[in-house]
Amino acid sequence: MLNTQLASWSQLRRDSVLYVKQSYTSGVLCEFPDAYVDPYPDFFYGIAAFAERGQVLVDELDWGDSATGSTVARYFASLGRITRLLGDMAGQELSGAPFDEEQMAFVNQAINVQQGCGGLVGHSGWYSELFFDPMQAVELDPTIADVHTDVGGDRPIARPPSVFHVGTGLPRPIVLTVDSCSGPRAYAGYVFAYHQLLVDGLNRMTDEQWKERLLSARPVPEVEWLEPLLE
Repeated sequence: MLNTQLASWSQLRRDSVLYVKQSYTSGVLCEFPDAYVDPYPDFFYGIAAFAERGQVLVDELDWGDSATGSTVARYFASLGRITRLLGDMAGQELSGAPFDEEQMAFVNQAINVQQGCGGLVGHSGWYSELFFDPMQAVELDPTIADVHTDVGGDRPIARPPSVFHVGTGLPRPIVLTVDSCSGPRAYAGYVFAYHQLLVDGLNRMTDEQWKERLLSARPVPEVEWLEPLLE
């Protein structure tokens, strides 16, 4: 009976195809039922104070007819609004109070990436408003810096010349267990990646060379004291 009914429905649906809007499947969507904010409200409030100071300075400048002034003012306003809210959430978290619906709606509006046939075509959400150039929010931008040079020699031990580097790598996935107001909960997310690299010779790596190294099949060494946390 179900087979016959569906066959009949398909005929009727065919007859009304020009009049009835069909359903669509969009990209992958998700919703976070809970969230964990780094519990450092003073950090977030410090950035908010920086944004407020930036707004004051922008107001004092004469931008003329340039659109730059409004762009800069809009950036500082967004930065202050977002970091104040994150600071409030961090303080609320430390007090043991759960996030309300409005705060969780804010978390779920962090970022929405739109993919096209050729790759990334755009994105939206408050995370991108933390960047003066919103497109930088989704760019892979590892950095590296040479912080010590050893010219080599025979004393105190024989060694070739080398340059010591420190850098950021690919974001690390993390699962964090926290004692929340409703008991222990596990939260998944991403954190910074710190690396140290000793390069033979007096060679100093650029950001572009470091990025190429990170994306290659050649493994990047982990910092020894971090290895137990990365297993």
